[in-house]
Amino acid sequence: MFEIPFFRFAVPCAILYIFFYTLVINPPIEDEDNHKGLSPEDVRLLRAKGQTLLDAAQYDEAEDVYVKLHKEFPDNHVYSGDLATIRHWQTRYEEEAALWEEYLQHSPIPVEGCPQIGKAYRAAGESAKALDAMKRCWEFEPTNSDMILFYGLELEHNGEKKHAHELYGNIMVGLARTDLSLGQTAEARVLILQVLERSPDSADALLAAGIILARTGDRQAARRYLQHGVEVSPTYEDMQIALAALGGGPSAGGNRKRHI
Repeated sequence: MFEIPFFRFAVPCAILYIFFYTLVINPPIEDEDNHKGLSPEDVRLLRAKGQTLLDAAQYDEAEDVYVKLHKEFPDNHVYSGDLATIRHWQTRYEEEAALWEEYLQHSPIPVEGCPQIGKAYRAAGESAKALDAMKRCWEFEPTNSDMILFYGLELEHNGEKKHAHELYGNIMVGLARTDLSLGQTAEARVLILQVLERSPDSADALLAAGIILARTGDRQAARRYLQHGVEVSPTYEDMQIALAALGGGPSAGGNRKRHI
């Protein structure tokens, strides 16, 4: 019979003690370095002010705005990118590169941080990091001609000209395929043969050559390129299908291996 009154008394006392301890004995310390929080209206006003300053290229004036927004929302890729732009114009390239790394990590479309991240690393004197960054950009969209070009240029900057040359060949394969789709078979044939002259074992170029030459009526040459393509890349199913369509062998199943 004594338990119920005791608990009725003890529970409120415990709550009051926790409240007293939090506010009086061990209160939270507020200083300039701690996160204080911005209201939605604060954020709206800061964004409007910051965008106006960026549009006017007043980067030093915009710095304080975007430092606050970035501190408040460190995972927001938009603020990381805007602050990175400011750091670029302030020639603070190491900080810029770090912000672009955040952008790549949090953005739903990380490729939009390219080639800025590579340029920032290069301006900071970090050639190896610049090359790694541009390789990652290319890996986001390996068939994107811009990413191929940016990565290829970075390879050239680092003396890897042969690798860059091979990479550029992929652009020409894409152009040849586009020409073919537009009905420009003569132009497509010239381009793809130029690629194969430089890279005779490129599986994608061999496949494109087979398709293009078959379209021009040179089925014998087309079959020859596709047969070589199967030798180079035996698991490339599209190659086998194209060859089978020309009567050069049965279409094989298995896992499809796509190339650039």
